[in-house]
Amino acid sequence: MAENTSKTYLYYKPTTSTAEYEKLCDITSYPDIFSAPPRLDATTLSNTQHVYIKDITDLPDMQFGCNYVLADFEKVKALEGKQLPYELRFGDNGESGKFQWTGDIFITPTGGGVGAVRAGQITCYPSTEIDIVTT
Repeated sequence: MAENTSKTYLYYKPTTSTAEYEKLCDITSYPDIFSAPPRLDATTLSNTQHVYIKDITDLPDMQFGCNYVLADFEKVKALEGKQLPYELRFGDNGESGKFQWTGDIFITPTGGGVGAVRAGQITCYPSTEIDIVTT
């Protein structure tokens, strides 16, 4: 059965030695988790059509939307430059999926206008592969 995106959370471990993940802040959007690997042309002059093989996957930057709240902004800003574990949870406890990676993080307020919520963007730079956690 299909589910809506309500109850989706971004968690982190404050230190690499911390056992438990903690909620980082509320998010308003999340990116694609995986990207399809590019393909390489392996065609030879003996082939009558192109032949492709899978290349290695590139880990794209992961951009999360958030509301700009000063306390959350300061919390995330303090994590910049640190390689920490992060986790995206679908459901209160990840019962619909958990995805974990380690990386750096960056936050910025985003542009705004009349009649809009003050917003921000969190960018994660994964330095490890993204793991699917099964519970």
